[in-house]
Amino acid sequence: MNSLKFTQYLILGLPIATILASVPLIMKQVPPNNVYGFRTKHTLSSPGIWYSSNKVCGISLSITSLLALCIMLSLRMRRGDSPSTILWEVFVYSVCLLAGVVITFSIAP
Repeated sequence: MNSLKFTQYLILGLPIATILASVPLIMKQVPPNNVYGFRTKHTLSSPGIWYSSNKVCGISLSITSLLALCIMLSLRMRRGDSPSTILWEVFVYSVCLLAGVVITFSIAP
């Protein structure tokens, strides 16, 4: 496997990893901590706020990551395997991830 193929699979793995990391947040399985989850002074102030905010965060990141994955796959199908396609995929993932964070800040308790 050449390095371009490896990079392509690695880039496609980013939204998948984000979706998998969001599942425990959605299921309210992550207790308040300073490492993993939607951490702000407000969310760390109360377990109730923590769990509801992290559920919103998990859902928004899952949806935007799924959208990113779909766009990335369609880019791959239309543009083929090239370094410029990888750059576009990174851009799409970054924009979708940022959108997920903005959505979380907008609607989380």
